[in-house]
Amino acid sequence: MSDQDFLFEAPPPPEPEPAPEAQPAEKPAKRKRKAEPEAPQLSFEDALAKLEQVVAEMESGKLGLEEVMQRFEQGTSLAAQCSKSLETIEKRVEVLLKNSAGEGQWQDFKG
Repeated sequence: MSDQDFLFEAPPPPEPEPAPEAQPAEKPAKRKRKAEPEAPQLSFEDALAKLEQVVAEMESGKLGLEEVMQRFEQGTSLAAQCSKSLETIEKRVEVLLKNSAGEGQWQDFKG
């Protein structure tokens, strides 16, 4: 037997299959919420008092789950409003303290 008897040509490797086109993953459908009317802007004191009332109602144990969730949403909105009011006052105090002329005048923060 000669060397040529053992030599053979291997078949070419199979061509890779083309990758499927990337499809964007479908996002789960979001649950539509009722449009809530914009709550009127309360003073800090009024918003804090209302927040305390909401917390007391939630802690009473007399509310059903849906009512607790409504109060929770209301409470988070009131807490954000209180926080925003405090940040605004803090900025006004910073402006007052940094008044280079030494005058004790309030200036509204324009940020």
